[in-house]
Amino acid sequence: MAEKTVADIVAVVRGVEPACQPVAVRFPHDPTAGDCILESLMALRPTYGASCTEVVLPLEVMERPRPQADKALFRLSERYLTMRSAQDDEAALGYVGLVRNAVQRALAEGNCEQETIARELGCGVRTLQRRLAREGATLRGIVDECRRERARALLEKKWTIAEVGFALGYSEPAAFQHAFRRWYGVSPRAWSQSLPQATG
Repeated sequence: MAEKTVADIVAVVRGVEPACQPVAVRFPHDPTAGDCILESLMALRPTYGASCTEVVLPLEVMERPRPQADKALFRLSERYLTMRSAQDDEAALGYVGLVRNAVQRALAEGNCEQETIARELGCGVRTLQRRLAREGATLRGIVDECRRERARALLEKKWTIAEVGFALGYSEPAAFQHAFRRWYGVSPRAWSQSLPQATG
């Protein structure tokens, strides 16, 4: 099956670019009785005992624009691959990771209400809470963690305490300062003063 698939790939590529010649063809198995036929078809000697099945094509052929290319089909394929990639990323992140990303975006826009997060994730507030609970997390805890990290990043950029508090959605600077002391055991002013000073 591996040899048939490789032969099909080479035939398809040559149908598009008749002059295309594979640079190398590799198989993980040992040579078979039909290897001479395959060698004749591809005009090169395959390599056996490789780590995987592989067809190496010339880079200049792969990058050459095709005048008969179907742009609509390309856009459709690109959207499909992007969607599948996003689905794979979501599966890798887990639900907490998805919520965390949504919270980070919401913080940047200044609105971190649970209704906003749930709407972005396409669910209701109760569904959001239930799914997080399954992974041992809460929205409050995730928001707190994201705020803590963003506070450090903004203070390192020399934002004022009032600016950071506003960016994190606190009603007043005092509320932010209280939260920062809870996170790091010092005031945001003291923390900022402990940062290395840039030199000209």
